[in-house]
Amino acid sequence: MPSFDAGEAPRRSTSSLEPVKIRRFTLVLACSLLLPIALSIGNSIYYNQASVFGAPRFLAENWLYMAFPQLLLGVLTLIFVRALLSVGLVTLLLLDTLLICFQVWIWRAVPARNGADAWVFYIPLWITILIAAFLFAWVGARRQRRL
Repeated sequence: MPSFDAGEAPRRSTSSLEPVKIRRFTLVLACSLLLPIALSIGNSIYYNQASVFGAPRFLAENWLYMAFPQLLLGVLTLIFVRALLSVGLVTLLLLDTLLICFQVWIWRAVPARNGADAWVFYIPLWITILIAAFLFAWVGARRQRRL
């Protein structure tokens, strides 16, 4: 029969799982920040252009434009760890899916001469995803406070 004395180790609570969630989020964030570089390489191959590594400023500007929502989510999750950690991983995956689908849409549906102009539509889409994520996190935090 087990002993229930005061020296027994406490049960694992959900708050003790936070370091695991943070590690998982950090790993997905790192991969998410590398995704725009892979898409830029794919873009140069698709359009038979010179290597993107030959123009580091072009690569840096495109990386910042494509990776900004993931970078912003990463920074905000560091600031508001408890509130955003519950939706952070799913939001990162949604942002990555949006980026990949958007790039494929540009390759397949947008004429080559208008490809750069089509990226203007990327901004309102990722803003919508981030707003939805913050609303889900806010509603979830309010529900937890009521319980």
